[in-house]
Amino acid sequence: MEISADGLAGETIPLPLGSGGATGYSWVLDLPDGVTRIPHPEIQAKTDDLVAGDAAPGPAVFVQADKPGVYHFRARLARPWEEDGIRSIDVTLSVG
Repeated sequence: MEISADGLAGETIPLPLGSGGATGYSWVLDLPDGVTRIPHPEIQAKTDDLVAGDAAPGPAVFVQADKPGVYHFRARLARPWEEDGIRSIDVTLSVG
């Protein structure tokens, strides 16, 4: 599965991944240099925007990029002790 997200350099960019709900699963991001995961800024993702299969609706995952460009990385829905998790999504982040 693949998703894409767009945003501006230095600004908060939501990734429409949803959450693992009360299952103990959370999104692990294999981020490239120049992209940082940032704390949740109290914004809830809309259920209609979720593309992560059966992941429970919840807070989106947020990132920030240092400079414009196109970044590719993987998001894995996993428990802290799992390497691979139950779902993997390729993310394309376009930053202007």
